[in-house]
Amino acid sequence: MNLTHMISFPFRFLLALGLCSCFLLLQGSWHGGLQAHTAAAPIGITLNPIRAEWPVSREASGFWVVVGDAIVTNPDRTPVTISKIQFEVLNASGKVLKSTVYKKKDFKEMLLVVHREPNGGFSVRPSGTRSLETNESALILVTGLTKPTETPTKARMVVNLAPNGPKIVEVPLQPFSTPQPMRFPLAFDGKTWLNVNAPLNYNHRFALLPTENQVYCSQRFAIDFLQVDEQNRSSVPAFSLQKEDYFAWGKEIRAVAPGRVVAVERELSDQEIGGRDANHPAGNFVVIQHGEKLFSVYAHMMNHSPLVNPGELVVAGQMLGKVGNSGNTSEPHLHVHFVDAWDNSPLSVFSSQGLPTVLSGGHVVRGKETLPLVNALPLPGDKIIP
Repeated sequence: MNLTHMISFPFRFLLALGLCSCFLLLQGSWHGGLQAHTAAAPIGITLNPIRAEWPVSREASGFWVVVGDAIVTNPDRTPVTISKIQFEVLNASGKVLKSTVYKKKDFKEMLLVVHREPNGGFSVRPSGTRSLETNESALILVTGLTKPTETPTKARMVVNLAPNGPKIVEVPLQPFSTPQPMRFPLAFDGKTWLNVNAPLNYNHRFALLPTENQVYCSQRFAIDFLQVDEQNRSSVPAFSLQKEDYFAWGKEIRAVAPGRVVAVERELSDQEIGGRDANHPAGNFVVIQHGEKLFSVYAHMMNHSPLVNPGELVVAGQMLGKVGNSGNTSEPHLHVHFVDAWDNSPLSVFSSQGLPTVLSGGHVVRGKETLPLVNALPLPGDKIIP
């Protein structure tokens, strides 16, 4: 099965929550995996995964989706250059199920180099940078699809550094499951829902938050759904400057599963097309806890549309509010993602690790194929119909 079209979808991508990653990075300071090394500290380049274990899930046709991230740090006085990155996915017997080699032309999307300043601050190097000076770190994002017939159990990343040579890290993989099916979060009303951003195209994955001991990537599996007609237009007229002309505007957002509401924001204004609120990237939102380490986040909701309150219990399919255009967004759509924690701090939308946004309900249309959506992660370009 050819899945190439799913990572080269020609429709214009939204600048949604993922855009705010640069806003956050420029406000903080790196700690934990990216902290500076003093002269007394051990010298040596390190390569570490952001998570000790990577969750994996299936997409609608059964392929496994593997999404990984790691940090390479250079504490030495000698600069190094990343020349090649090899990413492998293996099964329990050690058989390589997928091998991808990334070179210079690929680094612009999947590599982010951060320079630590003497005062403890930092700056982000230009896109495509692959050299690491003293106390610089590179965040590496990798993805892969493996065939349905064999379960992936381990990932291996080999980072070639000139002149030092390769650094290698291996990470266990764990199939992800939810306590109950997570329903598709939007109503079907005759038009198609289109997934324009998902893990395979990197759009949300630089929405990173460094803390004292950990780097968080809450949106690594985030999805943006907009509504389109048979001509793939999300508004009539196409690219309208009026938010009300967009098909998704005002559509019902529904709870993916039963749970307890833990956070709500409803007071923010909807942005006009072309305007973005980077200070409140999620805009109006609802967060529901479904289990000990499972939360669903619904963002960019219409001003004053959330119908629930913190502490309230909801059932699967219950209406939560309406699609709007609040926050850091380019047009009306629903941003949804799952995370493992929510602490109600000002940075809660970022201070967690993202989990696969596996959904059930309706069907996925890919070209001439129509596949049931059952506990599967929608991929970029997937169209969802009843």
